[in-house]
Amino acid sequence: MSITKDTVMALRPTAFEVQSETDPERTYRVQLPDCWCPDFRYRRANPPEGRPARLEDFFCKHLWQAFKAAGWQVPVPRPDYEGLGTTAARKLLMARGAVRDTVDRQLTATGSLGGPKRVRLGDGQDATVWFDRFSGKYGVRLPA
Repeated sequence: MSITKDTVMALRPTAFEVQSETDPERTYRVQLPDCWCPDFRYRRANPPEGRPARLEDFFCKHLWQAFKAAGWQVPVPRPDYEGLGTTAARKLLMARGAVRDTVDRQLTATGSLGGPKRVRLGDGQDATVWFDRFSGKYGVRLPA
């Protein structure tokens, strides 16, 4: 029986052999939510620096393929805004109701101290702000 994403199943499979895109002779074992490829192990051991980790930072391409083949709902990443100058970051946060003094204080602290900071938005939720020292730009993650 061939299983497609439209196949009705009482239980969804969680174990797959996914063929490598770069080496057709190789397959990787995927047991959701883990993969046995070197890329997956590297991603788990080395989260990104200079910004908060996103879910997709930990997913290798084999894991994405297995989720889709099983018909599982693939996680949708939250929108991030990267490469923002100080003015653009300030405007984005203030458009969501953040207080200007708080925004300025957190942008300054993020730029000088590094590490992500939280900014309270007008709806009571928090946005995360970080500074990329290599590019000299800010990133903002808004709540979903």
